[in-house]
Amino acid sequence: MTTVVFTGPSISTQEAARLLPDAIVLGPVGCGDVYRALRHEPTLIAIIDGYFDQRLSVWHKEILWAMSHGVHVCGAASMGALRAAELASFGMHGVGQIFEWFRDEVLADDDEVALTHESADRGYAAVSEPMVNIRATLQCAVEGSSISEATAAALIAAGKQLFYAERRWDILLRTVQLVVPPSELGRLREWLRSGKRVDQKRLDALELIAHIRDMSALARARPRIPSFTFEYTEAWHALRSRLDQERECIPPPASNGK
Repeated sequence: MTTVVFTGPSISTQEAARLLPDAIVLGPVGCGDVYRALRHEPTLIAIIDGYFDQRLSVWHKEILWAMSHGVHVCGAASMGALRAAELASFGMHGVGQIFEWFRDEVLADDDEVALTHESADRGYAAVSEPMVNIRATLQCAVEGSSISEATAAALIAAGKQLFYAERRWDILLRTVQLVVPPSELGRLREWLRSGKRVDQKRLDALELIAHIRDMSALARARPRIPSFTFEYTEAWHALRSRLDQERECIPPPASNGK
């Protein structure tokens, strides 16, 4: 039985492959990739990371197509959390804090999980800081009495005003230096240097990987029974036709440690 995992900045493909040695571990998901993954007849597809603007994002329709064919689909951390919240009523399973924020409508904007990252040969390493990590870090700093709630609110407001690719702690701290007391910024800088920054996307990705281990046995034993009827549209027909004409295929399962 096959599990396909799409990841990247949240947790590297190399680490995911070590933790899930029997899975096909791929980079961030884009439009058409879930449909392509079905060529391997998976029982479970897990979406962690995905493309937002470098490529077309994964379609909701292809996830629904997979589920309509008995495949369990789950998501967390980034694109996976977004799609899981959007498709929860259709049976996509979400895991982690970020998924819960979107499901409960605490968050609504796609830019909350967006970031810039390096290429595949550089391990998709994150270059900017996603808002969800900024929020989680500031919440932790407030709870640890390092900064006030007012300072955290000012930093969150400033972060939302920045283009997602420009969100970095150094830029963010400079942005608020005229409205936040220097003493508070100094404590926050020291707090960040001490290694207490919260990487919520990574935490949620690890939670999903743990969930996959439990889910794999269920997926092998019981294919997913769809609770909906898949609606065939002209746009879906056009995408399928284009993808079916491709000669490329997904690489074979990665060896442990890839």
